[in-house]
Amino acid sequence: PVDASASSYVRRSRCLGAPKVVDSTRVVWDEGAIHALLHGRDGMVAREMLVRGKRVETGAKRRVGVDTGRLRSSITTELFVGPEGPGARVGTNVEYARYHHEGTGIHGPRGAPIFPVNGRFLVFPSRRSGKLVFARSVSGSPPNPFLRDALRDAS
Repeated sequence: PVDASASSYVRRSRCLGAPKVVDSTRVVWDEGAIHALLHGRDGMVAREMLVRGKRVETGAKRRVGVDTGRLRSSITTELFVGPEGPGARVGTNVEYARYHHEGTGIHGPRGAPIFPVNGRFLVFPSRRSGKLVFARSVSGSPPNPFLRDALRDAS
């Protein structure tokens, strides 16, 4: 806590040479209130983190590829309070989100085509016709770093 004397004193002005009465002020810090503002779940820092997290969430939802809408609707913002203060976590719990974000096959971390593991062909329904497609390999999907780009653009 900062404590200054509450008494008045006289100080001579350098410019005018006349005495000037100055009242001193006592400042008392409410450390509990300051801590709550900076580190609490309902403090101003937490509110600002939530606003910034929602901005990233909105940007990510605009950028994510949509087939059924499941991935887009699963993107959420969560406020948390850690040892260093409040923060916002933006993400999804959909299992295929990582593959959409980072890419697969030749576009993904391994940089190699996708081959069948249990048989001679990969079998999957065509997006256009719905008929089954049989392939010996596929190149994969290019990355769509929707979260990373949204975070960059919100900064």
